Amino acid sequence: MSNTHSITNYGNTPGPARLVLGYCFFLALLLSLPAASQAQKPEKELIRRSHPEGIMFFIRPQDCTTSDKGKAVADFTLDQRDSATGTFAIAFTLITQDPIRNVDSSHLYLGSQRMASSLVSERYFVEPNGKKWTNRYAIRFTHYEGIHWLIDQGTPTFTVFYGGRELNFSMGSGEQFILRTLGQVMAIETGLDQPQD
Repeated sequence: MSNTHSITNYGNTPGPARLVLGYCFFLALLLSLPAASQAQKPEKELIRRSHPEGIMFFIRPQDCTTSDKGKAVADFTLDQRDSATGTFAIAFTLITQDPIRNVDSSHLYLGSQRMASSLVSERYFVEPNGKKWTNRYAIRFTHYEGIHWLIDQGTPTFTVFYGGRELNFSMGSGEQFILRTLGQVMAIETGLDQPQD
């Protein structure tokens, strides 16, 4: 009678826990790819339009977080059609409990340093959105101030004041990378990276 035993090596066989962990890791990797590819290709976020009077640049809407933990989107336009009076506009869309009747003033910050104050604000629309309100405004700065807000060192944020309230807008690292990169492109193409006379 033979007394042999069959030996099975279980060390290399993935168990259910390993399979689940591997699947979760693979899924997380797939979900992170669109954000990573967007951050690596900021040129897809920029639109240029040439005019006989000059050039206009538009940065597609970027996600923002507000100081009251709300969400917003903002897009950015550099209008160089008149180089003497070019403007830099931030158009933002914000959902609030109450309508924003007017934006009283706004400022651009790099870190804690205030870079610029708004020239003017413009209401595009204020519309009901269920029990809330969707507000769309544009705030305008000089083209030189706006470009340096994008390309100088520091964390770019902007603040709006309305109805006795102050609301700060900030962007994540991916959005900041896009803005800084595209700001450098716009600065080079328009010469706004050079000191003003």
